[in-house]
Order: sequence, then structure tokens, then C-alpha cells
Amino acid sequence: MFDWCATQLYRQAQSGEPDDRKAVYIMVRDRARVELGRMPGSAAAAYWLVSAYRSLGDMTKAWDAAVAGWVRAPFGEDQGRALRADLDQLVLLAIIPELVRVMASNDRDRDRAATSMRAEWDGIKKDWATKRP
Repeated sequence: MFDWCATQLYRQAQSGEPDDRKAVYIMVRDRARVELGRMPGSAAAAYWLVSAYRSLGDMTKAWDAAVAGWVRAPFGEDQGRALRADLDQLVLLAIIPELVRVMASNDRDRDRAATSMRAEWDGIKKDWATKRP
């Protein structure tokens, strides 16, 4: 039910006025937090929390939520395989590029920062590949 609700809210935000989007993303973020408090293994809540932080422009919290989601993933459905695949894409295709864009001022620095962040993400994935929190 949470996944369906978050999906609908995101669709509403995308079709609505830019000024209204922030309120919708805050609503998804807050609901995801509540859902994770109730069900720490909720893949939908973990994913939508990351997505909401990203949509709100808070890449540091999006990164932190992605790491936390990765760590908690084995407690969810299918031992977290689907969530981890979704988080991996979100981190590699959206969060890292957005963090790099903000952090680095030229192409050389961006390349270095992106390489460093991908290596950090790969390390997190490797460290938690078989561990359970």
C-alpha cells in the first residue's frame, strides 16, 4: 500500500506546479520514515525515502538513506535483491552525478570525485553483501 501511495504522490508532483512539488516530496519523505519505523524491512519505504531526499535536493541525506537501505535490505522481501538493484541504479545514475555536479568545479575534478564516490559505493556494497545488520 505504501508503494502505491508514494508512486501516486510522485506522479501528482510531476504533473503539478513546481512550487507544489516540494510539499509532496516532504509528504513522501515523512511517510517513508514512519513506514520504516513500523517496518524496518520495507523495501518500498527505503527506496522512496532515498528518492524523496533526492527530489528535495538533499543529496547527502539521499546518500545516507541509500546506504541505510542497502544495509537493511536483507530483512525485506527476496532478501533485498530487488531493493538493492533499485538503490544501486539510483545511486549510480542520479545521486553520485548530482553530488559530483555540486562538489566539483571542472571536468577533471568531477571525474575524480565520481570515481571516488563509485569506489566508496562499491566498498559499501561489498562490505554488506553478506552481512546482516
